[in-house]
Amino acid sequence: MSTASIISFFTTPEEIKTTRLYQNAKKYTLLSYETQTSKKYLESWKISTPAKLNYLADMVFHVCMIPITLVKGFFGSIQALYSWGDETTLLQKNLQVLHFHANTAIADAIGIFVIKKGISLRENNNVRDFILVAILISSVLLAVFAMKKADNFKIIYDPTSNSFKPAINWKL
Repeated sequence: MSTASIISFFTTPEEIKTTRLYQNAKKYTLLSYETQTSKKYLESWKISTPAKLNYLADMVFHVCMIPITLVKGFFGSIQALYSWGDETTLLQKNLQVLHFHANTAIADAIGIFVIKKGISLRENNNVRDFILVAILISSVLLAVFAMKKADNFKIIYDPTSNSFKPAINWKL
C-alpha cells in the first residue's frame, strides 16, 4: 500500500451505513417476534439465535472501527488546527461516524441479550447515557475502594439505623 493511499484512507470520511449483519439481525428478530406472537416459543428461540450471532458480529465490527475512526478524527483535528479552524468538515464528519459506531456497538451489545431492544436502540442516542452511567458507577466504586484502602478507615454496619456508616479509628 503506497503512502498516498494510506493518507487518502485517513483523510476520507466514511459513510454512515447499516451493515448487512444488522439487516440480517433485524430480519431474524422480526421473524422471532412473529413466531413468538403465534405462541411457538421454542421455534422463536431457535430463530433468535442467528439474530444474536448477527448482533455479535455487527458489534465486533463497530468496536473494531472505533480506533480507526479515532485515528481519522486525529487527522481531521490536525487539518482543522493547520487551517486555523476553517476546514473542520473532516473532523466533524469523523466525530459523527465515531458517535455512530459507539452508539451501534452499545445497541448491538444490548441486542444480543434482548433482541427486541437491539432495533429500537439504534435510533436513540445511547452513548451519552452510557458514558454518564459508567462515570457514575466508576466514581462510586473508586470512592468505596479508596475508603477501604485508607488507613484507619472502615465501613461498619450499624444495626440501630439499619445502614452502613464510616467508623474512623483515630490512633492518637
